[in-house]
Amino acid sequence: MNQTTQENTATTNPELDARNQAVEKAYFEIIKHTSVLLQPFESVKYRKMINVNHSESGKGNSLINETLTFFWNITLTRNKQNYVMVYFTADAESITKFGQRLANRAIRQVFKCTAQEKNKPLIEDCVRLNNPGKVQDYFLSRLANGDNLFTTISEIDFKSAN
Repeated sequence: MNQTTQENTATTNPELDARNQAVEKAYFEIIKHTSVLLQPFESVKYRKMINVNHSESGKGNSLINETLTFFWNITLTRNKQNYVMVYFTADAESITKFGQRLANRAIRQVFKCTAQEKNKPLIEDCVRLNNPGKVQDYFLSRLANGDNLFTTISEIDFKSAN
C-alpha cells in the first residue's frame, strides 16, 4: 500500500521499508560473520577490514555501505526500484592464490544471513553474486587513503585456527 503525506511528497511503502530494514540488518550480520573468517591469518594485511559509509560521503549515489577486505567486497546499495540489495564480489587473485574455499565460506555466510528461515519479511532475493573481480586493487587504494569522515579501517584480531 502506497501512502503520500502532505509534508513529504515522497511515496512510502511500509512493506518495502520493512524489507529494506531487514536487508540492512542482514548486511551487518554478514559483515560480522565473514570477519570471523579472517581471524586465522597471521598477516595483518589479510585481517584488515575497510568500512565505507557511503550514505555519509555526501555524494548522493545509490551506495549505502561497503566493506572491503583483501579477499572480498560486500556492498549494500539501493537499486532504481528502491530495493536495498547486497552485492558480493570475491577477489579473483585471492582465489588463484588461496583457492576457492575462503570465498565459498564467505558466500555461505551471505546466504545464511539472508535465508528465508531466518528472515521475515522474505529477503532471499536481495543477494547478488558478482563474478570474481579485482577487489585487491580497490582495497589497497582505500587502505592507502586511510581513515576519513566516512571510511573506517580496522584490524580483525588474530585467533589461531587450532
